Amino acid sequence: MGAACSEKSHNHHCQPEGRRRQDDDGHQSATALAAIGEKVLIVDLDPQGNASTGLGIDRKDRKLSSYDVLMGDALVGDAAMETAVPNLDIVPSTMDLLGFEMEIAQDPDRAFKLRRALEPQNSAQYSYILLDCRLRSIF
Repeated sequence: MGAACSEKSHNHHCQPEGRRRQDDDGHQSATALAAIGEKVLIVDLDPQGNASTGLGIDRKDRKLSSYDVLMGDALVGDAAMETAVPNLDIVPSTMDLLGFEMEIAQDPDRAFKLRRALEPQNSAQYSYILLDCRLRSIF
């Protein structure tokens, strides 16, 4: 994960880290929170989808993705998939994200797409939301 971000009662914390280590740290943080009963969501915003794959979500099973959520075509709850870890869901990524930056380049609302996608009415069931994105990401 490129940045570990959490949201608890709508307070945000983000910390960029190195790619490989951060993948492990992000998964460990999410798993630890889920293990103590917190409902956790990882939003995979990396087109490679390593967080999704690492949590056992096969590419062929990703019917809706973070791309669909960001484009406003799906709600977080519709795109979220259960993982093998109880209380831990993920909005998987697909290669569709590769063209996302170009698609929204002229959109005056582009800076708020992620914020709007994760608004409380769309993600209230989660205590924590962790974002997985590249270090050089628009997010």
